[in-house]
Amino acid sequence: MLTIKAEVQKDRKRTDGTYNYISRAVNATEVATGINNALHGDEKYSWFLG
Repeated sequence: MLTIKAEVQKDRKRTDGTYNYISRAVNATEVATGINNALHGDEKYSWFLG
């Protein structure tokens, strides 16, 4: 039988994993958007291409 502390830790791990997945997905989308904008001549994003 799991204790309350064990249940809370289990819930935190589950939540942290979801947050990390969503955070990585958002970051990847922002990078892809920045590269796309740079390729289409947007000066704000020109640093993506160096």
